[in-house]
This record gives sequence, structure tokens and C-alpha cells, in this order.
Amino acid sequence: MRQRFCLSRTALLLLAAAALILVGPLAAAQAENFQVSGTYVFTDLQGAATAGTLSGQARPGGQFSGDFAQKRGGGGISGMATFNFNGGSLLIAYQVAFDDELGLLVGPYVIISGTGRWEGIGGDGVLLIEPAVNGTGGFTMSGTLSR
Repeated sequence: MRQRFCLSRTALLLLAAAALILVGPLAAAQAENFQVSGTYVFTDLQGAATAGTLSGQARPGGQFSGDFAQKRGGGGISGMATFNFNGGSLLIAYQVAFDDELGLLVGPYVIISGTGRWEGIGGDGVLLIEPAVNGTGGFTMSGTLSR
């Protein structure tokens, strides 16, 4: 007895299974847009490791202040930032590299954890950082939040 292998049917089944895997978690999680605009000020510039303070406005979330610590290496910058809002905070990890065409540091960020009203939240997106002038610069973040 010969078995026939149907490539189109197998491909269709694999695509359906992949769609269920991808759509399942998204349906369970509620996602919303997350937009941030702020400024940063370097407070520590020692070699490859730098740190500073930041402040700005997030939607949702409102006004925030916080701090960051980062390290240069491997052609980019990786760091962690804490955003302190009224009612909780977010811890964010990021990795950026300089984009010659944009004249900005660009890369992904991911929300590691939250406290207070942000507890149980996750998310990710894109971070754009303006190079500092006299130790001060600006940044924006665009992405999603999910529970």
C-alpha cells in the first residue's frame, strides 16, 4: 500500500497550527499603544559605563522621572532604565546602535517588570535617542503594553 504525501495539505496544516500558536497568546493578552517622550541628563560618564537621570511624559502613564545605567560595547549601547510614575514604576532594558542616516541611536526595548499599577505588565517597541549635547539629550519610545 502506497501513502501519498500532499505538500499543499501539509503546508496548510502547518500554517493553521502556526496561526493558532501566534494568535492564542495575543487574544489572551490585552495590548495597547505605549508612547514616551522625554529628556535625559548624564550624571556619570566614566569610560564605557554611563548613568543619568530622565524625565518625560508617557501615554498611558503621564509624567515620570527616573534613572538609567548603560554600557558601550560591541558597536552599540545596552542599558536599563527605571521610569517612576505616580502609582508605580517600569523597568526597561534596551540596546541601541547609531544610525548614520537618522543621526540617532536606534534599537529595541523591552519592559522587564513593573510595580504598583504596572505590576504584571509587559511590552516592547523601538527606542530613538538623540545624541547628547552638553550632557543632555532627548528620547522617544513607541511600542505596546500588554497584560
